[in-house]
Amino acid sequence: MAVWKRVLCSTDLSPAADEAVLQAHRAAADGAELILLHVVSSTFQGAPMTPDLVQKAMVDRERLASGVIEAIVDRARELTGREADALTVVIGDGDPYAVIVAEAESRGADLVVLGAEDASGAMGHVAEHVVRHVHSSVLVARRAGGGGRVLVATDFSPAGAAAVRAGAREAHIRGATLMLVHCVEFATASLAFADTAVAPPSTIEPNALLAEVRASAVNQLSEMARALDVPTDTRVVNDPPETAIPRLVESERADLLVLGTAGRTGLRRVLLGSVAETLLRSVPCAVLVVRGEE
Repeated sequence: MAVWKRVLCSTDLSPAADEAVLQAHRAAADGAELILLHVVSSTFQGAPMTPDLVQKAMVDRERLASGVIEAIVDRARELTGREADALTVVIGDGDPYAVIVAEAESRGADLVVLGAEDASGAMGHVAEHVVRHVHSSVLVARRAGGGGRVLVATDFSPAGAAAVRAGAREAHIRGATLMLVHCVEFATASLAFADTAVAPPSTIEPNALLAEVRASAVNQLSEMARALDVPTDTRVVNDPPETAIPRLVESERADLLVLGTAGRTGLRRVLLGSVAETLLRSVPCAVLVVRGEE
């Protein structure tokens, strides 16, 4: 199972960011580098400035950065027990999502951790932009649901398989039960023939076609579960993912939902398609979007 090597966590010292720092600390517990990033509005707003004002702004910026770094180190020590030499703290200027993506790319982070909401209430929007553009996997941190389960939504694609592997690793680390979920609808069942040389027989009734695809999904999930070394439940549901998955997250009190995605514009190609943004915003637990194969 993959192990994170470099974890970048965005923090604004808010309660939501505290949860992100905690979850980033746990993700980096096996020796990964932990980088804490704080983004501030640019000191220079584009207006003409005299040399004296430029110099003053630079001095003020350095003082602000020094104070923020000290506050971040103190908060991280309080939350995680890590000392300053076990952290890398970075101050960035500009649009939060652009700075987060740029830092993740330049530092080679393989996991980015964000709070579900920042002090301004805008982090959900930032998280969506980050997932769309960053190459790394992204964890949107929320407090655990309390049920101790890790729920993985899979469509049996390579990206879905990457999510299953990551979900199994998370379940192993947490000592949790893994639940593999696949959502089947009649529209999805009709597409089961899309890559074949023949169209589905016109004599197959919709319910029969749905049952056939459902049975195939049950078998595939069972095979996946047998190959894993963690306690695993499987579930195939006939409801749309945008309603079925939040309902399962709540009923199972899941601590983590794992989704798989491939490609640079990740969220637009996430395994659940257009409903992914809804899931990223609406489920009441942490969401790990795993970057899989192209």
